[in-house]
Amino acid sequence: MPGPQDTNPARRNARQLTQEEITHIKRIEEHVAARVQRLRILLKPQFLNFDKCGRQTVTVSQFKRVFATLGFDQDLTEQEMDLLARKYTNMGNTLEVNYRDFCSTVDPSPPLCVDNSLAKNILPSNYHDRTGQVIRQQ
Repeated sequence: MPGPQDTNPARRNARQLTQEEITHIKRIEEHVAARVQRLRILLKPQFLNFDKCGRQTVTVSQFKRVFATLGFDQDLTEQEMDLLARKYTNMGNTLEVNYRDFCSTVDPSPPLCVDNSLAKNILPSNYHDRTGQVIRQQ
C-alpha cells in the first residue's frame, strides 16, 4: 500500500493547520473514536444518507448534523466541530467535508458485513450446499 510520500501529490490541496490546531484536532478525534468504539456507532451509513451522488463528501452543515444526530453536539462545541470539518476540507472546496477520510481516521475497523468472498470460504457440509439449501436430511 502506498505511503504518505507516494500520495503527497494527491494531498497537496489539504488545508494548512497550525500545530496548536493539529493537537486540538487529535484530541477531538480521540474523543470521537473512543465514543464510536464504546457505543459501536456505524459512522459511514450516517454520512451515506447525505451523499446521494457518491462523491464521499458532505457539506459542513450536513457533517455537523451527523454529529448532532449521534449526540456528539453535547460533547463538542460549535468551534470544535468547525475545526474538525476544516481538517477534512480542501483549499479549493471549503464547503464540503471528505467523510471517508474522517471515518477511516476515527473508526479504522473494517465494515461488519458478509460478502461473497466470505461465503465462499465456508467449509462444505453434509447437510447443506453453499447456498444454504438442504441436500440431505437426517
